[in-house]
Amino acid sequence: MAPQSSLRQLPILTKHQPEISDSVALHSLCDHCKRVWAASATPAPSAKINTDDDEEKPGLRLLPHCNNLRELRESGGAGCHLCSLAYAARIKTKEQDPTETTEDDGTLEATIKGDPPSAVVFQSRERVVAEIPVLHMPVDSIIPKVIAECEFSLRRSTGSSETMRVALGWLQHCITTHTRCNTRYQTTSDAKWLPTRLVDVGVSTNSGPGIPRLVLTESLEDRVEVQYLTLSHSWGKAVVFRLLTGNMEELQSQIPVGKLSKTFQHAMEITRLLGYQYLWIDSLCIMQDSSADWDKEAVTMTDVYGNSSCNIAALGASGDAGCFTARDPLALYPCLLPSPDPADPSSDSSGSRYFAFRHPQLNLGVLDSAPLLSRAWVVQERLVSPRNLYFGGPDGLVWECCEHGLTESWPLASSPLKAKRLEPGSAEGLPRKIAFEGVLEPITLPAGQRPAVGAVGPDYTSFLDAWHHMLGHYTETNLTFTSDRLVALAGIARAIQRRTGLSYTAGTWIEMLPHDLLWHGPEESTPRSTPSGAPGAPSWSWAAREGQVRFHDPYSTDVYNTRGAGMKAPPYFARMVDREEPSAPSALALNRNSDEGDISPASIAVAGRLLRGLIRRKARGTCRVRCANGRSCEMYADDELLDKKPVFLLLISRVKSGWAGRLQKDNSGIYERGIVLAQRSGGVSRSKGEDGGYVRVGYFTTKGNSWSKNVFDGNEEEEEVVIY
Repeated sequence: MAPQSSLRQLPILTKHQPEISDSVALHSLCDHCKRVWAASATPAPSAKINTDDDEEKPGLRLLPHCNNLRELRESGGAGCHLCSLAYAARIKTKEQDPTETTEDDGTLEATIKGDPPSAVVFQSRERVVAEIPVLHMPVDSIIPKVIAECEFSLRRSTGSSETMRVALGWLQHCITTHTRCNTRYQTTSDAKWLPTRLVDVGVSTNSGPGIPRLVLTESLEDRVEVQYLTLSHSWGKAVVFRLLTGNMEELQSQIPVGKLSKTFQHAMEITRLLGYQYLWIDSLCIMQDSSADWDKEAVTMTDVYGNSSCNIAALGASGDAGCFTARDPLALYPCLLPSPDPADPSSDSSGSRYFAFRHPQLNLGVLDSAPLLSRAWVVQERLVSPRNLYFGGPDGLVWECCEHGLTESWPLASSPLKAKRLEPGSAEGLPRKIAFEGVLEPITLPAGQRPAVGAVGPDYTSFLDAWHHMLGHYTETNLTFTSDRLVALAGIARAIQRRTGLSYTAGTWIEMLPHDLLWHGPEESTPRSTPSGAPGAPSWSWAAREGQVRFHDPYSTDVYNTRGAGMKAPPYFARMVDREEPSAPSALALNRNSDEGDISPASIAVAGRLLRGLIRRKARGTCRVRCANGRSCEMYADDELLDKKPVFLLLISRVKSGWAGRLQKDNSGIYERGIVLAQRSGGVSRSKGEDGGYVRVGYFTTKGNSWSKNVFDGNEEEEEVVIY
């Protein structure tokens, strides 16, 4: 249970309901499904289920169900919950011709798999058509519990009061039981902090919704008690009604609802239905014709979203799409099945029951394809908000907080985050918001010590894994202005900085250097003919490159083989050279009007092994570097490079990895990773007294084997280089 001091007062659901018809009752079964499920109490070991891999597996009693898929669909339309789930989850085989109608082909049979039951399987012509997972669990596992009530019904629109009852149940469960969600995003120590402006959505009455208006929060009396929601949305091509310098006074009296987009209107309705009075919308709470106001408000985005009670996310591509969509609740929600044995004590309403699910597990990956989440700015809004409620997706409502992911098809209270800090490599398999937790835990250090530059302890490794996972997603998203590549990430960086004490500049944590230099574009990408990325970003920063960026994962080799088992020579790591702080101002100081974005060129000094070489271009834009010692390696070019251009390889890490590498004493499994540099204004190494320095032009990696040498074999001399 979360501490009482961290809990906000729970909202009360209002009585106002939009005019929506088409209500459906959950948990009703047709006679065919009742007969099939009742057979689960009388197993028939001789029955078989044929799977897609042609392997026969034991089943229970195989019974006729309906004549074809069309009848299965019609049975679902008539109200059978299990038939609806089966039709929605039907398997489309590779052999099926999409141009042909197959609903009338083949009698369907059904059986129960497992003892105790684990799935309801529908098959036709000895092939599985649909398999509905069945779980035996306490009724309280379903959130809210009302979903498991036999008398519960839902309307087809996600804008109905019944659906809001589900959303409110998720919100109340989180507020009352999740310590993380109530404490993780306290982004400011000022308990009275509020956004500069909020939209008062108006209190609903029997005559309808109230009149919305803009409020200046400095005029609110009890600021500590004020709770608000936020909105994430796509502007699209629609003309959005905006707050301007000239209409500020007018909007404080009344916001003209008729001029608002459907998304804004729906967001206000959701706010009322969840029992809240205030809502923050960017285009109504930031003056859109004032760069000064934008600069002032942009630096508070972490606090705006981090201190909200919940973020409403409209997944549509534009404001015309709105938040509410129609879906079939019977094709999504779990179906409560009657106990197969009347004498079974689990049939008691307080015990465990059988539930049929459309999907075998939680899947929040469906969110990633939504137009909204392709926007870089929304990554920040999603991650720093304590809770997100998504509208407009194919699977109905979706809930996401620091501890749970819930959907209408998987409303189960199961937390995949068991430890404070994620194990290295685990971020990839977690929902994005929960994976983000891996970068919010403070770095564990003895009292009085600050994080050291270049350390590779377990806390650093876990941090880098989660940070790189997040950056990989962020760099896939879209920006209207390339200059915002670092600006749109600043709120996330600020939240991390407050929690960890790390030093951030140019998209990189200084303490994670030089390991954080090991980034590159996708293997299949073509180098650009001209540099692209955030204006003014130093060449060593990933922000200097437009498009998706991938990182070398240090946990896979560097950390777990630091003793160099099986190597003739110990592992090697480049190191940062003590010098003045980078010349850039903090990347968290935003200035939209700056010619260079929010940063200036920053230089770093690295001591590492250096090799001269020449670029040798290959087909399809790929490159190799031919080194002065006669060896060569593949490289990922950041931008298009001229053939035979002189470059330098800077070795960042050299380690032995892989099972073959551990068992053999030769070069097998030795990885060398580093960056490719070019001279800047004729500069050479710092140790030779020149100060022209270098710029990064690419990334390289090599892997040794038993019949050839690594590129840096025999080269142990270090040089200090300055990279801009």
